[in-house]
Amino acid sequence: MATAVRTRAEVDEAYIWSLDSFYTGDDLWEQDYRTVEGQLPALAAFAGRIAETGATVLAALTLRDTVNAVLDRLIAYAFFRRDEDTTHSPNQARFDRVSALEARFRVTTAFVRPELLADDDATFEDWFETTPTLELYRYHLQNVRRLRAHTRSAEVEAVIAQASEMAQSPATIFGAFNDADLHFGTIRDQNGEEVALSHGKLWALLEQPNRDVRRTAWKQYGVAYQSHQTTFAAVLNSAVRANIFNARVRGYNSALEAALDPDAIPSSVYHTLIDTVHQHLPTAYRDLRLRKQMLGLESMYFYDLLVPLATPP
Repeated sequence: MATAVRTRAEVDEAYIWSLDSFYTGDDLWEQDYRTVEGQLPALAAFAGRIAETGATVLAALTLRDTVNAVLDRLIAYAFFRRDEDTTHSPNQARFDRVSALEARFRVTTAFVRPELLADDDATFEDWFETTPTLELYRYHLQNVRRLRAHTRSAEVEAVIAQASEMAQSPATIFGAFNDADLHFGTIRDQNGEEVALSHGKLWALLEQPNRDVRRTAWKQYGVAYQSHQTTFAAVLNSAVRANIFNARVRGYNSALEAALDPDAIPSSVYHTLIDTVHQHLPTAYRDLRLRKQMLGLESMYFYDLLVPLATPP
């Protein structure tokens, strides 16, 4: 009988994460969920007047960031609880709820950037002169102004925010399929024992000295993906289309530029990184040749890359 993949409940507590640093129980999570939900009207009340004075800018940004900090904690807890058991529907439902709440938060605060860009540079500097504590947000506000060309009207920003939940669908679908519904069967390990192949077990099997075990594990793992390649291709295509939509609606030349520009990273940094890796591929090839020689192989494959070259003492 094959050794099954252990459930989380069967794993020693020393090897599983604790979410107590976020919440010690689901009831406390629910309390914060209601708190964030209750703060949305207060955030919406700044629409149309956020840029009146430096004080209103500070008050709006402070409230937004305070609510967002709680929202981030809600998301993190729901994310990790979902990953504890991706087949457990209540955990998935909790994550879906907080994802919807995040979208509502984005819609509610969609007016912030467009309204902060409505005033000229003189008014911008006046905010800091009249409200010195706003200096905390100077870099953030300068970055908002830097992105002026890619910021749309408040109405369009609200639509983009509403679409953000749909844009996450490809990742959600892939995660559910990859972590819950995809199965890899069983194989025999180094000791001839039948074990269930899984994402985690694969890497341990690829370190085993027996090459037949490594080859079987890798190929059987790949077959599971190949048998659903059309589905995975469709999910990937949807993700690509979502990235293209975001780039176009914000006036970027490419999805790459749209992904990097909010953090003020030029696309050239990405291309330089790729070029640098390519320039140093001969060193990587030399390492692979040495590994091939030490393992005594005529041909080397991916399943040969993790096996230790020496036996620990």
